[in-house]
Amino acid sequence: MKPTDSRQDDNTPAPRPARPLQQALDMAAVLMVEHGLQGWSVTLDHARRRAGQCDYTNKRISLSRHYVRHAEDTHIRDTILHEIAHALVGPKHGHDAVWRQKAREIGCTANRCHTLSFADAPWRMRCPNGCFEV
Repeated sequence: MKPTDSRQDDNTPAPRPARPLQQALDMAAVLMVEHGLQGWSVTLDHARRRAGQCDYTNKRISLSRHYVRHAEDTHIRDTILHEIAHALVGPKHGHDAVWRQKAREIGCTANRCHTLSFADAPWRMRCPNGCFEV
């Protein structure tokens, strides 16, 4: 008799295997060259509250390894393009119209934030009356 997976009984999908981190770094490197970011590098960090970051001073784009492990390829690509758009327009633009135009021009959705929950919060806040939990 074969052992069964208890998840099959309750129709819960099996968890996705963790994505190889190198795959995201390779994707970023290709996109950075494609969009003319010469002299820039890409790295992984341990951020838990953001997906990516553009470091203008060190000419480096970093991606959260926690995000990369759990996000879909299309979301990771969009995050990389988001950070590339920042690098292309420079530090004075934030998420303004200039940045949004450049982001869309290179194929990014130009969304400011992602909605993927990929890290456990260090604390939880609950209403004592049970109205909400954050």
